[in-house]
Amino acid sequence: MAETVVGVFLEQAERRGSAPFLHRWNGSAWEALSWSECRTRVLRIGAALIAEGVEPGEAVILFSKNRVEWILADLGIQGAGGVTVPVYATSTPETIAKIAANCKARIAIAGDPELAGNLPKGLKVVEMDGELARWMATDPPEAARAELEKRLAAPAPLAVSSGTMPTTMAAVVIRMGRRRMAAAFSMAARRPSASFSCRWLA
Repeated sequence: MAETVVGVFLEQAERRGSAPFLHRWNGSAWEALSWSECRTRVLRIGAALIAEGVEPGEAVILFSKNRVEWILADLGIQGAGGVTVPVYATSTPETIAKIAANCKARIAIAGDPELAGNLPKGLKVVEMDGELARWMATDPPEAARAELEKRLAAPAPLAVSSGTMPTTMAAVVIRMGRRRMAAAFSMAARRPSASFSCRWLA
């Protein structure tokens, strides 16, 4: 069994196929996204990040309100071997600039144009309804896809904490948390499809 969150997700997506994985509100009803559909999107995001030059261990900022694409982008970053740096949507430009400088991020994925406008200059900004949507709808270059396969077999990187505890302690806690999260996710996903689904507000 895979020991990373993205690894467990990919294993379960292979097994569960067309079963619903996520549900999002489209304005009038809940819309289902299948495991296989989300798997394809995650892999395309990961390969696109590699094509953009993201190296293993490199920080990628994730700056958005709650939405389905947050989950897919996070898994895609992990798949590319990057380090997800989640930033609260309510963060001030000064706080965001400090986080970006501390983690030396080059790329930020933003939930909408308003949030993108709060990001510091010099970052490549990928908007969820713009470039990220195009990544998810397009097959990546073969070289990036091949490199993604190699990175998926590598150890999982750590995520970056918001700074509420010492850095070294945060790294240990997050590593343990991600391993436990992967195990819990795997057990939940093995239950009958009628008893397991994820819902996320758009």
